[in-house]
Amino acid sequence: MTTTVLLAVFIAIVGRLMADEVKAWFRWLHKRIRRRAVAKLPGEYRERYDEEWEGGLEEIPGELFKLIYSIGLLRASAGIRRAVPNAAARIRTHFDPLKRLFDITFSGVAIAMMAPLFLAITIAIKLDSPGPIFYTSERIGKKGVPFRVIKFRTLVLDAEGWNTNIVRAKESDGAVPEAPYDLRITKLGRFLRKYSLDELPQFFNVLRGDMSVVGPRPTTPGEVRKHKLSDLERFDVPPGITGIWQVQDRQDPHSESDTSPDVNYVNNRSFWLDFKIIARAIGVALFGTSSGSSKGTHDSADEDD
Repeated sequence: MTTTVLLAVFIAIVGRLMADEVKAWFRWLHKRIRRRAVAKLPGEYRERYDEEWEGGLEEIPGELFKLIYSIGLLRASAGIRRAVPNAAARIRTHFDPLKRLFDITFSGVAIAMMAPLFLAITIAIKLDSPGPIFYTSERIGKKGVPFRVIKFRTLVLDAEGWNTNIVRAKESDGAVPEAPYDLRITKLGRFLRKYSLDELPQFFNVLRGDMSVVGPRPTTPGEVRKHKLSDLERFDVPPGITGIWQVQDRQDPHSESDTSPDVNYVNNRSFWLDFKIIARAIGVALFGTSSGSSKGTHDSADEDD
């Protein structure tokens, strides 16, 4: 009798310990499965679903049912991961043709409205210095296709023959701190660059389909050779006359090699984002940049390639 009682007590204790172990194991397993399900989600969805699924687990009674729920999360995350690219593709399917229509309309209206300004700049360039009115330079467009970008000329005629080691000088009127500028840039050219007026002929590139009104910064072949593999995503869309890089970072001399603003634009492009960038670009055109020699798609960058 005593042996039977002791055996029963032993079995009860072992059973209780085993039950606690099994519960702990179930708890560890369903948490691990939930974390794996979250990890399988696209990055922008992880924080949202991590909190949502954790709250759902806490509401379910019993470790076994929580484990079953967690396994269901794995299937849900796989479905979300498959659906998100398809949804993005559907959005892009409608967005890209509409944006092309917007580009054609906007560029056509801009060229018509600014025809007197085009004529005035043309006359001013001819009076300011000898040489052609327009300057063309090779850029890399959508899917890596090269094209010739059109700009008003802002450099002296023989700029390509100048020694790049002596093109920088200092200018100061005694009241403003001295700042470096490029000797190859004409007086009119510095004014055109300050207000981005030299880039107005790029609207013709937009009409031809080489560029878009808003997009990544146009890059030279020399710059593309320095790109990392992840940077090439910027060539999924046409380069733009203006873009995030131009309105935010053009005053930072270290930003020219930073492609992250362009890649971010490609991944998050929308009409609302385009309108905000255009509004900021108009501000740059009205109030100018701090220096007429700042780079962007300007031709001084071309000569340095």
